[in-house]
Amino acid sequence: MSDELAEQNRVLRERVAQLEKALTTGADPILRALGEHAPAFLNVVTPDGRSLATGRTSEGFGSVVGRSVFEFTDPGHHEAQRAALARVCATGAPVVYEVVGYGENGEPGHSYIVRAIPLLEAGKVGAIVLVPADITERVRLERSLAESEQALRLAVGAAKIGFWRWDMRADTIEWDRRVCEIWGVAETPASVDRYMALVHPDDRALIEGVVREVRETGVYPTLEHRLAATAGGGERWVLAAGSVLRDAKGKPSVLMGGVLDITEQKRMATQMERAERVESIGQLTAGLAHNFNNLLAVVVPNLELALAKAAEPQRSNLSVALDASLQARDLIKSLLELGRKRPALAREPADPRVVVGRVETICRMTFPRDITITHTIDPTVGHVSMPPTDLEQVLLNLLLNARDAVEKVEGPGRRIDLRLERLAGGAGAPSVRLQVADSGVGMTEDVRRRIFEPFFTTKPPYQGSGLGLANAAARVREAGGLLECESTPGVGTTLTLVLAEVPASVR
Repeated sequence: MSDELAEQNRVLRERVAQLEKALTTGADPILRALGEHAPAFLNVVTPDGRSLATGRTSEGFGSVVGRSVFEFTDPGHHEAQRAALARVCATGAPVVYEVVGYGENGEPGHSYIVRAIPLLEAGKVGAIVLVPADITERVRLERSLAESEQALRLAVGAAKIGFWRWDMRADTIEWDRRVCEIWGVAETPASVDRYMALVHPDDRALIEGVVREVRETGVYPTLEHRLAATAGGGERWVLAAGSVLRDAKGKPSVLMGGVLDITEQKRMATQMERAERVESIGQLTAGLAHNFNNLLAVVVPNLELALAKAAEPQRSNLSVALDASLQARDLIKSLLELGRKRPALAREPADPRVVVGRVETICRMTFPRDITITHTIDPTVGHVSMPPTDLEQVLLNLLLNARDAVEKVEGPGRRIDLRLERLAGGAGAPSVRLQVADSGVGMTEDVRRRIFEPFFTTKPPYQGSGLGLANAAARVREAGGLLECESTPGVGTTLTLVLAEVPASVR
């Protein structure tokens, strides 16, 4: 060992002895009391981090004198710790840094804020006092709070809730981005009057009543209301809930809460209500058809018996009555066939020529006489990839909508044209196209885009459910077909059904 190194060791031992004496003996009772009872674990280290003296013995490690502080800190923090000690030596000024290491009881994962204070000798840093403050619990709380806030943000984002605040005294409103999205505006309204302009006119009295109730009782009731109509948008609903903050005098001063777009839930509830009503009407109609058929079972035989015995001119009158009764019987039979489920033939392909003939007959007997129904049928058309009952229902829905459109036209020329043709398949299989063209009022582009939506209808209340074309489109999709609509206001509408041609039997 060189003389220089031996001298350094001697000085170091003397320094350690001085510090230990000062900290552990009664030579300096104030320093000793600070070292033993300080909240932080005081540690005096060399500039490179080796311990010279400590305020007290560690529970988990015993005496740490002579050991490096890096033994007790996480390896991932060694670089930052070395940099902090180097900065103390370079500047001669205290440095504060954070580190993760062991607790005094030997438990890992403790977080510390360390204040490194230089001890100067002859203008140089001879040693450094480390004063670590254990902030583990604070870090855990901060992390838990951050995780809770993140979970809340995710939950709010998933629920698509927007938050709002109204200062009733200053009449100022604050909306977050989500509320603006729900209302379809770029920025928060400047006042309650501006906000009320965004509420559906029929619901503004409801909002005004809620505001009065808040002022009188200090309670904000949860409520649902509609938004004012926007261009190209349908009816929209929101659910608003909030709480009331009071001022020093106990008067309501601030409202704050959340808002949720419930348009889809309202739409589903309405659809369910309409579906239940349509189902009830369908059951009632089926019952009426059966009863009517039973009545005809009595009328027709008696007319036949009377006709056989009657003489002119009663005979011609009875013949007309019998023909009408037979037509009514055939009509009821066809209607019952449309609604009857036939599991055994459920997946059998349909002959569209037979279906068109049967449905056209029903429509001729039930549609107004001034509506002309024509058909053009390609005799080469084969069977299609849809069960007969489904094709009957689809075609009937298309014809009923054509009838409604034609009835809105005044004067002569009201007609519905049926066209059934076979399309060459080219490289693929051939297909069959069925078109229903009417001379009705036509549709705007906005209406045309929505005609296949469930419960969308332009008909007056109680005159249409909005389910006919939606049901037709669903059956066509199930059969792998295509249903399209072309319409021109004032000219008419053409609905085109395309289905794949298949063999007469799929068994």
